[in-house]
Amino acid sequence: MVRKFLVVVFLLGLLQGCLRQVQSNVAVFHSLPAAKTYGTIFLSGPNDEISNSLEFRSHSAVLGGKLAPLGFRVVDSIENADYLAVLSYAIDSGRQETSSYTMPRHGSTTSYVGGYAVTSYGITGYTTVTDNYTVYTRQVALDIFDVRQSKEKPTKVYEARATSQGTCGTIVAILPNIMDAILTDFPGTSGESKRINVEWNGKC
Repeated sequence: MVRKFLVVVFLLGLLQGCLRQVQSNVAVFHSLPAAKTYGTIFLSGPNDEISNSLEFRSHSAVLGGKLAPLGFRVVDSIENADYLAVLSYAIDSGRQETSSYTMPRHGSTTSYVGGYAVTSYGITGYTTVTDNYTVYTRQVALDIFDVRQSKEKPTKVYEARATSQGTCGTIVAILPNIMDAILTDFPGTSGESKRINVEWNGKC
């Protein structure tokens, strides 16, 4: 029993060691009340081409799953919606960064004491290692409009902007984590900007 317990603890520690974090700077402005239920919502991209893409359908399904616990019910037509959510996202081509650090160099040294050779093992020096990598900037915008009074002239009630930087240049891998950052403590304090860390499995 003790052995099984130690194995479980080891595996949990290994899993936690593999988890990374996505850091996002999020700014939110809104006029939404804090509520358990808001009503129905239709999800859209910034234009018809994006909205009709298979990629956006995948992203909107993820977003819909995150909005449901917050009091929204996703519908497939704006005619049946109380709210309209517009999701936009972008990633740049990246910039090159360089970092340097030192690593100890191990080996053996020999010294003579009283005419006898004494060999010891340990750190014999340090080596400078240089890493080159690419840092990408990811930007996500989420706007929510109240369409109960007018579908043609909806009223914006929520506006969130998130910026994240990291070495993963695939928006598909990072977007769900940035969504989580945006929706943390939804709807949040209007006019507040904050930095939010969300756990990420490191797969890019």
